[in-house]
Amino acid sequence: MKYFFIIGLLIASNSLIGQWIEYSSKESSFTVSVPFEMDYKEDIFLTEMGQILFRSYRCTPGKDDRNAIYMVHHYSYPDSLLSLDTTGLIQDLFKATIEESVENLVGQLDYSTDIQYQEHPGILYRIKYNNGKAVVKSKAYVIEDEFYVLQVFATVDNSINETMDVFLDSFRIDTR
Repeated sequence: MKYFFIIGLLIASNSLIGQWIEYSSKESSFTVSVPFEMDYKEDIFLTEMGQILFRSYRCTPGKDDRNAIYMVHHYSYPDSLLSLDTTGLIQDLFKATIEESVENLVGQLDYSTDIQYQEHPGILYRIKYNNGKAVVKSKAYVIEDEFYVLQVFATVDNSINETMDVFLDSFRIDTR
């Protein structure tokens, strides 16, 4: 009987995920799976390192989704800035990204671990915030001079769910 229940849950979760779409960004050369279309914004930041182009993609799903927000942030850095990485700049970028997120959310880091996308460096991390009532699970990658941050926001009660990982694991770079 227990096995029929588990099979039923798997079929139900697969049917929900089956309703998702593949969202492709021509501007940022990536594809992800999301429950709905993503909203898009673009901005330019002038820094000491040069001009950084920032693109933000956001999907706010329906009330039945266990996650509140799915996001992708894409930063285009000046040519060769990140790809040289002779001074540990990439690790500093990952560390600063996590620290800034913790500070902005007034939260605390649950965990972080190094990961990769193909041969490119990345980091997986989770932050608890809102007095421990909410989480954001994130993956960040440096691919040449491009920096991508994927994030899923959810309540703690919904923080372990398959759709969170479906989104985070669906990320792929489109051939330029």
